[in-house]
Amino acid sequence: MLDARCWSPITDCWNNQEMNGQQFFTSAKQNTNYAYAVGRIRALETKLLDAMAIGRLLEAENAQEVLKTLSEGEYEDSLLAISDAADFETALNIEQERVYSLIDKLSLDPQLTSIFRAKWDFHNLKALLKASYLKSADSVESTSQVAATDGVLVDSGLIPVDAIKFTIEPDDEQSGGGLSLTGSTQDGDDGSKCVISALEDAQAQYAESQNPQMIDIVIDNHLQNFLYNRAAEHSNLFLCGYFGAIADLTNIKSFIRVKMLDEGVRLLDAVLLPYGSLDRDIYISQFDETVENFAASLSNTLYAAVVGEGVRGWTDGHSLAIYEKLSDNYLMNYIRPAKYMVFGVEPLIGYLLAKEHEMKLIRIIVIGKLNGLPSENIKERLRDTYV
Repeated sequence: MLDARCWSPITDCWNNQEMNGQQFFTSAKQNTNYAYAVGRIRALETKLLDAMAIGRLLEAENAQEVLKTLSEGEYEDSLLAISDAADFETALNIEQERVYSLIDKLSLDPQLTSIFRAKWDFHNLKALLKASYLKSADSVESTSQVAATDGVLVDSGLIPVDAIKFTIEPDDEQSGGGLSLTGSTQDGDDGSKCVISALEDAQAQYAESQNPQMIDIVIDNHLQNFLYNRAAEHSNLFLCGYFGAIADLTNIKSFIRVKMLDEGVRLLDAVLLPYGSLDRDIYISQFDETVENFAASLSNTLYAAVVGEGVRGWTDGHSLAIYEKLSDNYLMNYIRPAKYMVFGVEPLIGYLLAKEHEMKLIRIIVIGKLNGLPSENIKERLRDTYV
């Protein structure tokens, strides 16, 4: 699937130092040209939802009241596009695009900051490729699943959705044309080559296995490879560390999930993401041990608290919900120091990630309200805020 370079140690890209007990990563470039942009971000950070604001949303009587409360603040314009709370995802997509566009304008390193848009290209690729195989299944169930695909596509990527559709199914009458295998790798590169590579690899793996799960596995690996390498090319230690932490936390979850499903070590070996700080041999060597023993083997790592409590949640209820919540909190703690940086692109990245996280919290609350869950149950699923 991916070449050997994908498994090189994360330490090749970033160095770390202790700060207040947290892993704190600094950029290789302290760029004073970002003074104006950082000033804008500092003003916008005051509008982020804090714990008290999230608490008010949680206390709302229903989903419509949640959105009404949000419309009194920064989400006002985005919410004008909908009239029904059930369509809240449309409003969140509009807000997400507004934030991406702002970062596009403020960034002096567009190739770096655009990777957060590029992740949606890989997301759309997965959805469209699986839909194309379902379409060929020619059943009532597959037809309904294909029809639902448009609901999960996101227009915030760098590559037009129609272009990805045309590349997967060139015989369809689509606008936009296919992706180019010979696209430029200079400034303005939208990652088309990486998306093409992911597509070809996923098609080959599916043809061999006939297992739709391989589509997710292959494309997720290519996405991680793209994100980490782009951060490394720009010598951005902050992002290298962030994507490395995502790999570690995802791999730990994959270990638990593979064990939960009673699958073999071969599947685990396939799903492990590259560029984590934890050696892949840790997962493979521990595979025959219990999940509890695996957690104990990580007691001296940065993830000890997350894994310890997360595994207890899995043991008690066979659910990864607690682990996923703690993982999100870990990543939020990682990016929070960007609030105190006065130079460089990191404050912009921190704000963008904080907004994505904030929208996740809103999503948890609205979905809970739409499904009639008690506020206490929804509260258990909420993550920490950035501010």
